[in-house]
Amino acid sequence: MGLIRQYLETWDVQIEFVLISLLIPLVVLLVRHRLAIAHDKLKEFKEAAKPIREWILEEVKNPSSYSSEPTTTEIDAFVKCLRFWKRRGFRKAYERQDCARQAAEVRNGYGEVLYNEDKHIKKALNELLRYTQRR
Repeated sequence: MGLIRQYLETWDVQIEFVLISLLIPLVVLLVRHRLAIAHDKLKEFKEAAKPIREWILEEVKNPSSYSSEPTTTEIDAFVKCLRFWKRRGFRKAYERQDCARQAAEVRNGYGEVLYNEDKHIKKALNELLRYTQRR
C-alpha cells in the first residue's frame, strides 16, 4: 500500500477519489444485475400465470364443467413462481374453487353435468384471480 500511496502522492491524486472512481462502477454493475434478475423473475411469472389467468377469466364469465382446466404442470410452474408466503394461499383457493364446483354440480335428464348455482364458483375464481395479477 505504501508504494501505491507514494505513486498517488507524486501525481497529486487523492486516495478517496480513486476509491470512489472504482466503487461507483461496481455499485452500478450490482444494481443492474439485481434489476436484470427482477426482470427475469417477472417475465417467468407472467409466462406461468398466462394460461391460468386465461382459464379463470373465461370461467368467471361462464363457469362450465366441460372447460379444460390448467394442467398439473402449469399449476406447478405457476406455484413455483409465487412468493413462498402466497403458495399455500393459492393452493387453498384452488381447492376451494374445486369444492365449489363439486358442490354445485347436478346432472340433467341427459346425463350432462351442469352447475345449479355458480355464484360460489365465481367468488372462488375471483379469489384465485388475485394471485395471477402482476406483482
